[in-house]
Amino acid sequence: MAEKKKKKDWDKATGILLGLIGLLLIAGLAGAWYWVNNKQVKLDAATNCPLSGPTAVHAILIDRSDPLLPVQALQARQTVDRYVRSAKIGERFDLYVADGDAGKVLSAVSSVCNPGRGDQANELYQNPQMIQRQFEEKFLKPLGANLDELLSVATSNTSPILESIRAAAVSSFGAIELGAIPLRLTIISDLVQNTPLYSNFRSEPNFADLAKRPEWRALQANLKGAKVDVMYLLRADAKRNGLPIQNMGHQRFWFSVFEVDGADRSLDGVKIDPL
Repeated sequence: MAEKKKKKDWDKATGILLGLIGLLLIAGLAGAWYWVNNKQVKLDAATNCPLSGPTAVHAILIDRSDPLLPVQALQARQTVDRYVRSAKIGERFDLYVADGDAGKVLSAVSSVCNPGRGDQANELYQNPQMIQRQFEEKFLKPLGANLDELLSVATSNTSPILESIRAAAVSSFGAIELGAIPLRLTIISDLVQNTPLYSNFRSEPNFADLAKRPEWRALQANLKGAKVDVMYLLRADAKRNGLPIQNMGHQRFWFSVFEVDGADRSLDGVKIDPL
């Protein structure tokens, strides 16, 4: 009789233990599902950007007021490709074109975030092959196609560089709090400003003089600490009174513009590289 009672008690204890193990397994699976689900960043279907917002923003402004030489277009494409390939996961790229219409509201031709490459995936909870496909189809291809189109031949009688920088900064950086995420502005241009408000063809660039004029208030941008890279397109035919506009004084003028616009003031915060 005692043996039967002992066996009954043992079976009951075993049943309770197995039940507890089952509950722990269910709790563990639920916890794992919750962890994986929360690790997966929710993306906007149209832009590939995290619903919580991009992790960085890189605005690229292409000046099409004069055609690029084939070698300049190739160098520009190679530089942008390097930026794209080294982009942070969730970094947004906004492509703009300065097409000579200073009064037009500047909208991004393309705005898309890097969803991450396959080799950046965590195999515990991500599918590297799927992520690589997304990187190729939803990031590289749209950017590449738009970039190729923007780097193609186009001309205009005016060149609203200052106005376009201001407009791109408002569109790309305006809603972002200062210092919240990394910002970068890449400009592909000869930087030869030419609009009724201000023109490098009329007089020697002099920022101290421009800053005193009422026009400056309509031209100044707010770059919010963005790093600035200029692919400085050299134009042999850009002359004023028979002399080249593009010289060291012209570059110093633009360094002053970017400084007052609030660009990154670190040693490499603003770069102007001739192409």
